[in-house]
Amino acid sequence: MTDANGEARVLGDGVLVLITMIWGFTFVAVKDAVAKVPVFTFLAMRFGLAVLVLAGIMAWERARDSQEAGGSSPGGADPVQRTPWWGSAWPGLLTGLFLFAGYALQTVGLQYTTPGKAGFITGLSVVLVPVLDALAFRRPQQPAALAGVGLAAGGMALMFLEPTDLAVRRGDVLVLLCAIAFAAHVTAVARGSRRGRPARF
Repeated sequence: MTDANGEARVLGDGVLVLITMIWGFTFVAVKDAVAKVPVFTFLAMRFGLAVLVLAGIMAWERARDSQEAGGSSPGGADPVQRTPWWGSAWPGLLTGLFLFAGYALQTVGLQYTTPGKAGFITGLSVVLVPVLDALAFRRPQQPAALAGVGLAAGGMALMFLEPTDLAVRRGDVLVLLCAIAFAAHVTAVARGSRRGRPARF
């Protein structure tokens, strides 16, 4: 049993590494794309496709809910199934706005900074999540998390400041704002996804 758990953990870590590699490649791909296509045209195409995919998932879920509701009594139905769709839609809308802000700021920022720099700065969203969680919901954080934020802030300063004139570039600031938006998105997902079904959210 222990061996099976260990293999599953290794497999999970390997998948995360693969996802990280793909995620890192997208910075180069997006920078090349926005050099040929206007930023918001590119984003509209990118997320328009996502809307079509999610619309298909929603249609499938609604059809499944209708079948399950027809075969069971209302009293025995899953409370999540009885939750109105707008109970998940409003938190989903707010979360989607954070996601839009993150991708818009990142895509515009990539026009004024390097893909490598943008990738590292965007990665700061990971350590910004506990900060936003503490500020928004007044939840105390572990000292290790706060120390990580401090180290990340120091590394960010080293990345931002140019050796010649110690100037901060516009693209770096935009991508930093993108990291904050992504951190807000992660925080909102953690809260909003508990209301109803994840696909509705």
